[in-house]
Amino acid sequence: GSTVVWEFENGSFSNLNDVSYIFDVAGIYFVKLVAISQCSRDTISFPIKVFPNPDLVILAPMDACSDKSINVVAQSSIAINFDWTLGDGAINMGQSIQHTYGLNGDYEINLIGTTINGCKDTVSKSINIIQNPIAQFNVPNNAACTNELLEFENQSIGADNFFWTFSDGTFSNNLIPIKSFSNPGFYNINLVVSKSGKCFDSINKINYIEIFPTVTADFDFEIKNGLENGTVDFTNTSTNASSYLWVFGDGQISTLMNPTHIYDEPKPYVVKLKGFNDFDCNDSIEKIITVDFTGKLFVPNALVPDLSGAEFSLFKPKGFGLKEYKVQVFSTYGDLIWESEQLIDSSPAEAWDGTFKGQIVPQDVYVWKIRAIFENGTAWEGMKNEKGKLSTVGVISIIR
Repeated sequence: GSTVVWEFENGSFSNLNDVSYIFDVAGIYFVKLVAISQCSRDTISFPIKVFPNPDLVILAPMDACSDKSINVVAQSSIAINFDWTLGDGAINMGQSIQHTYGLNGDYEINLIGTTINGCKDTVSKSINIIQNPIAQFNVPNNAACTNELLEFENQSIGADNFFWTFSDGTFSNNLIPIKSFSNPGFYNINLVVSKSGKCFDSINKINYIEIFPTVTADFDFEIKNGLENGTVDFTNTSTNASSYLWVFGDGQISTLMNPTHIYDEPKPYVVKLKGFNDFDCNDSIEKIITVDFTGKLFVPNALVPDLSGAEFSLFKPKGFGLKEYKVQVFSTYGDLIWESEQLIDSSPAEAWDGTFKGQIVPQDVYVWKIRAIFENGTAWEGMKNEKGKLSTVGVISIIR
């Protein structure tokens, strides 16, 4: 029998008949085979050319967004063929490819490169796919009045950051912004959303918000005294309003623009004005007014005496706020027929029933005379006569 010895340039050897050897570096290597028997020894040497494996680098992002195309590039100086498996079941060929991942997750990209001599190598790279966000929003009431607060419904999906831009020059990074606009007109809304600061989406709505001029309610008032006790003139100073509702605080209302209202009692009242316009914008304001009567006195000019005690059968001046009071009734001849000075709660207390010494007086015209001082110290100026002048003397007709 004989023995064989394989000898390699780096000092390695083998006694196997058939041997496999891996060369680490490309180049030309001489391999020696020595055959040894009991009678002889023989040697043969031959060259082996070792070609280099392809140097491979995958150029791809570490993170990418779902549903967005990415570039994947193989970098190599000697490979001529490139075979890809992309981790989601997809395969491809070529030095530079594009691929879109539909779902988020971690994927391993594998590349096999082949040289012109058939040498192959494999390299891999992990990529994290982030679910791409979707930007969407809604405003339930996108037609509003100036300075009316609007709440935005953020309907975006898969986002963790939000940036709103409004065409009035303002912005917000709130999830659900609450926003008002101070001037009438149309406004654009833009929303940019992102996920992990790497994946973005945006939506822009043109002329999405319409803002109408709002109403500003306000009024002035003038409280009348004297003969116009309890009368208040209201002057409407509201802007952008076309209709109005006044609530006077005494159970009465009005829809006039500039009403005049008469109060029955001297006291404070809360007056409310609400203004409306054609765009359903409205505003309201309340003011406290104090109606302070200077006193009032009214004298009837006729009676029908029938001894029934009914109001029309009595001559009774009506008034309030009186501190001093004296009424007298005279015949046309100047005879005093009836008089009274009695007050109850600052109002006249007694009435003349049209009699004198127990008998109903004849039908005629009689003269009344009144002196009165109100609680604020002013003197009663009288009733208007037929000439339109104030007088503390007047006439009363007895009708039978």
